[in-house]
Amino acid sequence: MPTPSEAQREGFRWLPVIILGMIIAGAGIWALVQFGFAVDTANVHHQGKVGVIQASQNYQITQHSKAYQDGQIGIVNDRIQDIEGPGGLASQRASLPAGSGEQASIRAQELNVIDHMCTAAQSILPDNTDYNSGSPSDKQIVTANCAGGQAAANPPLAANPVRHGGA
Repeated sequence: MPTPSEAQREGFRWLPVIILGMIIAGAGIWALVQFGFAVDTANVHHQGKVGVIQASQNYQITQHSKAYQDGQIGIVNDRIQDIEGPGGLASQRASLPAGSGEQASIRAQELNVIDHMCTAAQSILPDNTDYNSGSPSDKQIVTANCAGGQAAANPPLAANPVRHGGA
């Protein structure tokens, strides 16, 4: 029968093994958790890329839809009417004396309206028949008044009086 001190020594021998086992188990659990986080992060990045691709495809579908195109053409027509229509900026400016300070203010408003028209026109498909119909067509008016998505240097829509159809 072992003496109490020998029994203590035998039990003491297992303590480092248990501690080492707990450290290895803890490190293993930590490694698995880190691996899980790495997999989740990679999955999130992948899903983000998939989402960007899908959003791009959805944007193309939306931008080329009839409803979107009609909306952009509507914006172009509304901006033309803001200038040329009854009570529009052109008639307001025509009613002012040529040297009036308000002339410059209204011309600035006209240029701003033309900029909005040009921005909307950038999204209209060039072969859209609704955009190309009429005399002058919306496309002709936009071409005469816009350059690179902004109001041209001397857009006809901002002339006083406005040339026929702003073209």
